Amino acid sequence: MSEQDALLHLMQNEVETMEEQAELLQRLAVTMTEMLKSAHLRGHELEALNRYLVNLHDSMLNQGVSTKVLLGRHGRTGQAAFPASPRVPSGCESNAGALLSSTTTMPKRWENCD
Repeated sequence: MSEQDALLHLMQNEVETMEEQAELLQRLAVTMTEMLKSAHLRGHELEALNRYLVNLHDSMLNQGVSTKVLLGRHGRTGQAAFPASPRVPSGCESNAGALLSSTTTMPKRWENCD
């Protein structure tokens, strides 16, 4: 069974616990990242994917899933579950928020940027 088939099977069955939901989202994020690497996305397509990932991440945090759970697991400790989401906190360097400029929910770490 391929990774995509396994994910489809998981999504079609009810996910009962936050742990299972976090695992599913982790696997989806990894699969989407792999698909993104092989795709040739441009402009609005990349923005749409980035907006989706940021909103999904924020939604999970709002539901009480800890950041620790959203990080890579099973030998992937420290690898973010959402690597496509830009990370430029500190001073929000020039054009750092370009891809996020049209998101409906800005990540909290970007709220105080100029």
